Amino acid sequence: MLILLGENNKSVASKIGVDENTIYRWRNDINFKSVLLDMRIQVLENMEVQLHNLGNKAIKKLTHLLDNAENENNQLKASTFILDKIMQYEQL
Repeated sequence: MLILLGENNKSVASKIGVDENTIYRWRNDINFKSVLLDMRIQVLENMEVQLHNLGNKAIKKLTHLLDNAENENNQLKASTFILDKIMQYEQL
């Protein structure tokens, strides 16, 4: 996990109590590289799920503002924001 967080060999070795050369060997081992890659993929997939959930929450909030804002200025801001994001998405 320390490697995934961007720690260098010296720091990782110090924190887990092994020689720095051990970390170097691990980083060059094909099985270790495979496990590290799997862990990176899992972290990214978890982040993607969290971002998706936050996106749904944000969309619900914008919808609520659009439908229930007490003044038209706030409704207009929500509408403009939504339309801007739709245009950005379609350009992708």
